[in-house]
Amino acid sequence: MIILISGSVGTGKSIIAKKLSNYFNFNYVPLNEKAKKFKIKEIKELQTFDFDLNDFLKFIEKDIKRARNNNENKIYEGHFAHFINPKLIDI
Repeated sequence: MIILISGSVGTGKSIIAKKLSNYFNFNYVPLNEKAKKFKIKEIKELQTFDFDLNDFLKFIEKDIKRARNNNENKIYEGHFAHFINPKLIDI
């Protein structure tokens, strides 16, 4: 099963995703951490960064397909998770 949790910054996505991951014994994937690999520039005054969304989505969608092929259960969480192709997601 592939679960996606998206929403506004600071609303508790990470807390819920971690609790669900522990409860169901699913792998937790924090998308913000994964996005760092695709960083374009740092925005220090906002304590964030810009990243290449297209390359990131290709990477994550490959990861989801690989998880499906290996019958892995994962929860992906991040405030930009809604950009992931919904056809790849169960919930």
